Amino acid sequence: MPLRGKLNPSLIELKYLTYLDMRNIDFNYSQIPEFIGSLSNLIHLELYHANFRRNIPFQLGNLSNLQYLDLSFNYFNKPENIEWLLQLSSLKYIGMSNVNLSNINNWLHVVNKLSYLTSLFLYHCNLLNIFSVPHVNSSTSLDVLDLSYNNLTSSSVLEWLFNFNTSVVELYLNNYQFQGSIPDDFTRINSLAHLYLYSNEFEHEIPKAFGGMCNLKTLFLSGNHLNGQLDFIQNLTRCVNHSIESLHLRDNPLEGVISEAHFSKLTKLKNFDLSNTLLDFNINFDWVPPFQLEVPNFSGKFSIFPLKDLSSNNLEGKIPRFLFKASHLDLSKNMFLEPIQSLCAIANGNLDLLDLSNNQLLGELPNCWMHFEGLKVLNLANNHFHGKIPISLGSLLGIETLDLSNNNFSGIIPLSLKNCTKLRFISLQDNNLSGEIPMCSSSYDDHAIWMYKGREYEYKSILGLLKSIDLSSNKLTEAIPSEIVELNGLISLNLSRNLLIGKIPSEIGLLRSLEALDLSKNQLCGGIPSSISLINSLSSLNLSNNNLSVKIPISSQLNTFNAIAYEGNPNLCGFSFPKKCSREKTTQNPAVNRGSGHAGIQEEEDGFVTLGFYVSVTLGFVVGFLGVVGTMFLNDFKDKLYVIGVVIMVRLERQLQT
Repeated sequence: MPLRGKLNPSLIELKYLTYLDMRNIDFNYSQIPEFIGSLSNLIHLELYHANFRRNIPFQLGNLSNLQYLDLSFNYFNKPENIEWLLQLSSLKYIGMSNVNLSNINNWLHVVNKLSYLTSLFLYHCNLLNIFSVPHVNSSTSLDVLDLSYNNLTSSSVLEWLFNFNTSVVELYLNNYQFQGSIPDDFTRINSLAHLYLYSNEFEHEIPKAFGGMCNLKTLFLSGNHLNGQLDFIQNLTRCVNHSIESLHLRDNPLEGVISEAHFSKLTKLKNFDLSNTLLDFNINFDWVPPFQLEVPNFSGKFSIFPLKDLSSNNLEGKIPRFLFKASHLDLSKNMFLEPIQSLCAIANGNLDLLDLSNNQLLGELPNCWMHFEGLKVLNLANNHFHGKIPISLGSLLGIETLDLSNNNFSGIIPLSLKNCTKLRFISLQDNNLSGEIPMCSSSYDDHAIWMYKGREYEYKSILGLLKSIDLSSNKLTEAIPSEIVELNGLISLNLSRNLLIGKIPSEIGLLRSLEALDLSKNQLCGGIPSSISLINSLSSLNLSNNNLSVKIPISSQLNTFNAIAYEGNPNLCGFSFPKKCSREKTTQNPAVNRGSGHAGIQEEEDGFVTLGFYVSVTLGFVVGFLGVVGTMFLNDFKDKLYVIGVVIMVRLERQLQT
C-alpha cells in the first residue's frame, strides 16, 4: 500500500536538504506546497506520480541549485507559463510528462535556453506547434529527448533538432502526426543510438542514408505507411561495429525480397519484428544466422533469440531451422505448407512461446514435446493437423496456454495432460475428438488469489480458478462428469455440438458464478435439475436440441429466458415454453424480460451470444479438465494471451452466427 498524506510545513526546517524523492506517494489531490521553493539547497526533487493537483507553484523557480526536477504524471491545472524554469539555470533533467502544456506557446524557446539540460521528457503534454525556431541554441548537451504522444504536425521541432542537437543519443518522436518522407537529416545526429518514430504517418521508402548511422542500436519504424525495399539494411552491414540490436518495421507495406545477405553482418542483432508487411523471405532452411545471444550454460554456450515476430507476412514453404532458436516465436497468419515432423530435429528447450496458428501445416503432430520443456504458450490452431493429440504434450509441465482448435485431431483427450498443472487456457474445439470428458478430483495443493468484479477470491484448489470451459464441436460421448460442479469459479461452460448422453448433473446449481451455459445439440435426457434455479448470475442459457423431458423448473431466473433456449426437446414442458405441462392453464408466452441480463440474446440458432458470454470469454476463455484445463489471467505473456483470446472470441462469434 502506498504512503498517503500531506507534506508537513516542518519540512522547511531541513535547511541543508539536497535530495527529496516523493514519487508514488499519494498526496490525495493536494497542491504542491509553496514552501518547497524555500529549500534552497535542493539539487534533486522527484514528485513523479504523487497525486498532486491544482497549480504548479512558481516558487519552484527559487530552487537555484536544482539539477533534477520530475513533475510527471500528476493532475495539475494547465500552466499559464513555464518561464520560472529559466531561473533554474543548473537543470540537467526535466520530467513533465502528462502535464497539459497546451497554453504554452513558447515551450521550445524556454527549453532552448537551458544550457546544461541533458534529459527532457515531455511525453503526452498536448504541445503546441512551433512555427519560429530559435536562431541560437544553448541546450547543446541534450542526450535524451522524449516528445512522444503529442499531436505536433509542424516540422519546426525537427529543424531545431537537426541544426542544434547533434549530441542526442535517445530520441522519442513516436505517436506524432508527422507526414511525408522520413528526413535524411536524422543522419546528421551522429551520436543517435536509439530512434523511435513508430505510429506516425511517414510514407515512401526508408532513407538509404540510414544505413550510414553506424552508432544506431535501436530503430522503431512500425505503424507507418512505409513502402519500398530494405536497401538501408544492406548499407548497415558496411558499418565497422555493426551496432544494430533491435529492428522493428512491422505494420508497414514494405515489399521486396529478404535474403540471408540482408543479415550477413548484423552480428549484434538481438530481436527484430517484420510482421504484417509484404516482404518475401528467401532464406535457406539450414541457414545459420550470424546474430545470436550467447547464454552461459554448464554444457557450453548455445544461441537463442529473445523475440521474433514474423506473423502476418507472405512466408511460405518450409520454416527455416534457425527461427526455432528463438525464445519467443510467432509465425502465425502465414502460408507455411509442410508436414511438421521436422520439429523433433530442431527442438529448443528455451522456446517459451510458439505460435504457428493460421497456416496450412498438415500431418500428425510429432511425439517429441518433452524436448520443449520451456514452452509456456503453444498455439497450433487453424491448420490441417490430424491424428491423435500426442501424449508427450503432458510433458510440458510449465505450459500455460494450449490452443489446438480448428484442426482434425481425433481420438481421446490424452490423460497425460493432467500433468500440466500450470495450464490456464486450453482450446480443443472444432476437432474430431471422441470418448468421454475426463475429470479428476480437486485435490491439488495449489492455491491462488484472483480478482473479479472488484472482489478478491482465494482458491485452495486450482480447479476453483477455472473460468471458462469450451469443448464444443467435437464427438465427445458419455455423460457430463458430476465432478464438474466442483469448478466453483466457473463463469462460462460450453459443451455444445457433441454426443453427450445421460442427465445434467443434479448439483449443477453449485456453480454459483456461472453466467453462460450451453449444452445444446447433444443427446442429454431427463429433467432440468431444479438446482439450476440457484444460479442467480446466469444470464445466458441454451439447452436446445436434446432429449430433455418433464417440467422446466419454476424460478424468477429461468422464467426470463426465451423459449429458444429450450426448443428441440419434444418432451419438455413448462413456463415460457410452447408446450404446457398437464394441469397447467394455457397462457401466452411471457415477453422476455429485457432487464434480466440477456437483452443481448440474438434470434439465432444457438441463442448463446450474450453480454455475459463475452464477459466470460474476455476474462480469459479459461478452460480445463484434468488439469487439462486451466485459467487465463495476466502474466508475463499478457500481450500474447490477449491476442489469442481476441482471435478465439472472433472465431466463436463467427461460429455462433452460422
